[in-house]
Amino acid sequence: MGNSSAFAVLQTTDPAEAYACGVRLRAVMRSCETEEGHAGRVHTLTGPEAVTAVAQTAQLAELLGRPLRCEELDQGQARAVLGERYPQEIVEVLFERAERLREGGKAR
Repeated sequence: MGNSSAFAVLQTTDPAEAYACGVRLRAVMRSCETEEGHAGRVHTLTGPEAVTAVAQTAQLAELLGRPLRCEELDQGQARAVLGERYPQEIVEVLFERAERLREGGKAR
């Protein structure tokens, strides 16, 4: 990945994902704990907009005030990098999640 700061992602179509921030998560948890009608329900939490990995990297670079880039890894490279850090079962879950994202699973 070179010498400069980089985020590596396994994505061939750079799907967008709507991330929920910690503040939003805490607000929902508080509501679920203090308000009626949440028992047994499932809430899908997403952020205000779907953002691609490239856009996320650009936003982080701006916030940090330093250059960052997003590099795409092929499946073999990604498996090798992830396999150094996680057990094989986790690697498979991460690949399944990446596939769901490519299929539009979290674009909102």
